[in-house]
Amino acid sequence: PSCNETRYQLAPTPFAFQQEVLQEYRTCGWWGWNCRTRSRVVTITIYNTTLVPQIYFVNVCCSGYVGTYPNCTPTCSGPDVCGNNCAVCASPNNCSSCNPGWYNTTTCCTDINECLSYNGGCEYQCTNTNGSYYCSCPDGFILYDSTGCEDINECANNNGGCDQHCHNTAGTYSCSCDSGYSLASDGRSCIDINECTAGTDSCPDSHYCHNEKGTYNCSCRTGYELLLNGITCREINECIEQHNGGCRQNCINTQGSRTCQCNTGFTLNSNGYDCDINDIDINECLNGSSGCTQVCHDTDGSYDCDCNDGYTLDSDERSCTDINECDDNNGGCEHNCKNTIGSYECSCNTGYLKSGHHCSGTDNGQY
Repeated sequence: PSCNETRYQLAPTPFAFQQEVLQEYRTCGWWGWNCRTRSRVVTITIYNTTLVPQIYFVNVCCSGYVGTYPNCTPTCSGPDVCGNNCAVCASPNNCSSCNPGWYNTTTCCTDINECLSYNGGCEYQCTNTNGSYYCSCPDGFILYDSTGCEDINECANNNGGCDQHCHNTAGTYSCSCDSGYSLASDGRSCIDINECTAGTDSCPDSHYCHNEKGTYNCSCRTGYELLLNGITCREINECIEQHNGGCRQNCINTQGSRTCQCNTGFTLNSNGYDCDINDIDINECLNGSSGCTQVCHDTDGSYDCDCNDGYTLDSDERSCTDINECDDNNGGCEHNCKNTIGSYECSCNTGYLKSGHHCSGTDNGQY
């Protein structure tokens, strides 16, 4: 539709008018003598142009339409119409189609809540907005294809900030440490465990534990050696393994060390290894230093121990142990042998008479 619009313009219009003006002129006598200037009034006509207002009419787009005539289109911009939401305006302030996210085909002012229908297609969180919506994901996930949620592998970026090991899980991750370390309170850093002070080491008591980064080492006191398992200390028998422990005569092994001793008639040198012969023979049997438990025989510079009958000398060459004569051929007894301290006794079965080691029958003829 078209409408007339009254407009105004100034049009140029010619006009003329007469005006009296004073005009000067010059007069002279014969031969140009006695010249002088004179004036007189004359009438002249003046021509000019003036602007005169004029009214004229033009065709324009009617109210509710926009454009330039004859190309006029309806507009939906009234107070009751949401023009920005209108996809097709059929007539002034009358929408025939709305933009996505809006409905009510006359005003397009009602928002569609897409989240009410299948959560808007969102895998996790749907948030409605005016004329639209958006999807979001929980912490630890990232949005993909506008609707889906995909786990973020935090370990793929700078190892998740973990000092040592990063373990990705759905929506989160965790850090862990190598053996010998503990996880700090920040959940990322690894702190060395001092097994030696914590008492979690396997080093033997009374020996040494040395802490290192992530582990520890054991060492042994003097006189012990560390076995291949790294945690066991074996005593070194210096007397057997180190050339009699350096002793000139006798080597006595002790825990973690050894002691040198000399034979009877010798005195240990101040160096702790050598033996010096005594100038005067010492009768060890008399001063009680022999250690013999039964019989002592003094010799030059030494002594010998011996045992009473029925005893045998022990390997220490000092002590005596009772001999069980019954263990050797029943002590020579024909019937029964009973061991006693330092000796033994023979006996006969009932009905027999003992004669030394032998048994003879009684008067009833039993033997």
